[in-house]
Amino acid sequence: MLSRRFFTTTLRTLNNKSPIQLTLENKLTSTFGNDISVIDQSGGCGASFQINIVSDQFKGKRLVQQHKMVKSAIKEEMKEIHAVTLNLRAE
Repeated sequence: MLSRRFFTTTLRTLNNKSPIQLTLENKLTSTFGNDISVIDQSGGCGASFQINIVSDQFKGKRLVQQHKMVKSAIKEEMKEIHAVTLNLRAE
């Protein structure tokens, strides 16, 4: 039987993205639109990400509110992430 590590490594090789990175991209795109990028800053282990989002949903919101919106959208994934850097702005 093949290990989970094999499938994770294979998926990362094929996409150049970790499974958690793909999950983050999908959730954030469905919540905030297509102008997002999720960059793995941890060298592929999926522990640290830089998230850049441009969205109309941030208009009139303070920075703390914007951060809460994003972290709420990825609440389950935040349990596995060590650090996240958010660069957010309104469109």
